[in-house]
Amino acid sequence: ISMMKIFIYDMLIYGLNKDVVGFVAHDNLLFDVVDERQVATAMDYAKNNTAQYICSISDSKINGAKEYADTDFKDEIVLHLGEHDKLFGRDF
Repeated sequence: ISMMKIFIYDMLIYGLNKDVVGFVAHDNLLFDVVDERQVATAMDYAKNNTAQYICSISDSKINGAKEYADTDFKDEIVLHLGEHDKLFGRDF
């Protein structure tokens, strides 16, 4: 519940100041302990209410959320990183 409170707070701040930054970003830590139904709800909300949403999320979490989401995530994923495709070509 506390992680979704952070998501809601960030969306509130974005909604009040859309022109200041123009995007919302979260990393995998936010969704790590969240139920897939809530992840799907959060992704649907972000898609419909933000100009740009940047999120780092694990494959297992996004695949579990697909069955509950209103949208297919294939068209939404811009960059897929993995063991051989790394950000900047390096491990951090």
